[in-house]
Amino acid sequence: MSLDTAANYRKDLIRENRLTTDKSSILYVVGRADTGDLEAQVRGSPHAWDIRLISVDALLRLLRIKGTLEDQRTVDRIREILIPQEFTRVDGIIDLVFSAAKEASEELPLDDATDIEPERKGKKFTPVNFELPALSVFKIPE
Repeated sequence: MSLDTAANYRKDLIRENRLTTDKSSILYVVGRADTGDLEAQVRGSPHAWDIRLISVDALLRLLRIKGTLEDQRTVDRIREILIPQEFTRVDGIIDLVFSAAKEASEELPLDDATDIEPERKGKKFTPVNFELPALSVFKIPE
């Protein structure tokens, strides 16, 4: 796969003033999990700062989360994660994950929350009282 082809398409669109360099990049959506060769090709190319890869599964998960979010700032941050940038420091990614997870969990209806774990058949779970045995372990002999 020639990375130059997509890069040249982008350059042509920039030359025609249909895109700007600072507001455009290339995102390859891949269907397989084994993308090591393509990743290495991108990293070793002069286009490494313009190209990113994402699997179809990850993109669909992002779209599902995006559909549940109300905060436009979180949606914008999800979009930004797809834009090529230097990721030596990953604080921004971690912040995005936690803010999206928090917002998604706040919007989860109570009825849906009970469906997260499958229903158990038979006897309901009874919590065990660990306080009394724990206290006897720490009891000082007289």
